[in-house]
Amino acid sequence: MSLLRNLFEGRGRARGEAREATLSQILEATGGSRMSSTGISVGPDSALRLGAVWRSVNLIADLTAGFPVDAFRRQAGIRIPIEPAPLLLSDPSPGMLDLDWRRTVMVSWLLRGNAAGIVSSTSSLGYPLGIELAHPDELAIWKDRGKWRYRLAGRERFLYPEGDLWHVPAFTMPGSRIGLSPISYAAESIGLGLAVRRFGSEWFSDGGHPTAILSTEQEVGPDLAALIKKRFLDATRGRREPAVLGAGLEYKPIQISPEESQFLETTRANVADVARYFGMPPELIGGESGGSLTYANVEQRALDLLTYTISAWVLRLEKSLTALLPRGQYVKLNVDSLLRSSLLDRMRAHQIGIQTGIRSRNEARAIEDEPPIPDDPDPAFGDEFLWPPMRTTPLPDGVDARGLTRSEEDR
Repeated sequence: MSLLRNLFEGRGRARGEAREATLSQILEATGGSRMSSTGISVGPDSALRLGAVWRSVNLIADLTAGFPVDAFRRQAGIRIPIEPAPLLLSDPSPGMLDLDWRRTVMVSWLLRGNAAGIVSSTSSLGYPLGIELAHPDELAIWKDRGKWRYRLAGRERFLYPEGDLWHVPAFTMPGSRIGLSPISYAAESIGLGLAVRRFGSEWFSDGGHPTAILSTEQEVGPDLAALIKKRFLDATRGRREPAVLGAGLEYKPIQISPEESQFLETTRANVADVARYFGMPPELIGGESGGSLTYANVEQRALDLLTYTISAWVLRLEKSLTALLPRGQYVKLNVDSLLRSSLLDRMRAHQIGIQTGIRSRNEARAIEDEPPIPDDPDPAFGDEFLWPPMRTTPLPDGVDARGLTRSEEDR
C-alpha cells in the first residue's frame, strides 16, 4: 500500500505540494491493470475479452439497470409514491435513456470501481435534475494536506452538494475514497483465462503440433527428408487420392483430444474462479456448479441470484440515488420483475394477500396490469381491505372488526 499512499499524498516531493493520480494510475498501482504472471496485461478493457468477465459484468449490469425505479416519501409511517417521478430518475441525462444511464453507472462500478459525473442541472432548491456521466478514467483524485481533491473535465471540482461533482466508489479500503473493482483482485485469474484462450487459438492457427509423421528405419538426410515431405504433400494436398509410400516409409497421424488442445478442464476451473470474484453462480456464465445443486424452479434460481449477487448492487444504487433527492424522499428498485412466478402461483399469492387484508383487490389487479374493478355497484369495493383475515366480503358501514355495530358497542 506504500505505492498507493505515495500516489495520494505525494511523499518525497516539496512540502505542501500535492500530487494527483488518475484512476488508471491508481488501478495500475493496486494491481487492477498490470502484467500478470502469464505475461498478459490485465486491465478493465482487456478483461472483457474473457467470456466469463463479459457475461458477469453484462448480466449484473443489465439486471440491476432494468429494474423499475420509484421514488417514495413517508407520511405517518405510510409509504407514499411520488408522482410524477423526479426528473433525475426518469430523464437523468439528455439523449440518454434512464435505463442506459443506470447501466453505465453499473459498468463503471464493475470495471473501474468508481462512477463519476457532473451535475448538469438543478432544481430551484439546489437538488440535481440531471447528471452527465464521465469516463471514470478521466477522474483524478489526490490528497492535499489531509483533504481529498478531485479533478474532472480539466478543472478541480468539489463533491455535491458543495460542488457539481458526483462520485460514488464501489469497493473502498479504510481511509480511502477510491473504489476498487473486482478486476483489480481477479487479475491473475483473468490473465490465466486469457492465456488459455490465446494458447488454444495459436495451437490451431500456427500449427503448434505436426498433423502426422512420415517415418522409416532407413537413414534420411535433410535433403531427402525435404524431398519426401514435398512429394507427399503434392500428392495429397487438396486431393482425396490414396498415397503410395515406398522405401519403408510409414505414415502415422497425430490425434490430439480437444481436452489437451484447448485445456478444457483449466477453462472450466477458470470460469468458476472468475465467477467467485463477481459473486456469480458459475452455471449462469457458462461454467459448472461443481456439485449436485439443483433448482426446484426458475423462481428459486432467480431468488438465489438476487440474494447472493444482485442485492448488494441494488442497495448501492438505491442509496446513491436517494442521496441526491430532497430529505424525506428515497428510491426503491422494484426487483419483483426478476422473481416473476407462474400465473397460477401469482394468482394464489394475490388470493392470500386479499384474504389476509394485506392487499386490496385493485392493488392485486394493478400488479397484473389490469384496470380497477368498475364502480358499479359499490365505488369503493375494489379498494377496501378485508378484515378480519379470511373474510370474503368487506365489512358493511358502521360495523367494526368484531362484527358489532356502533350502537351495540355503545351498549
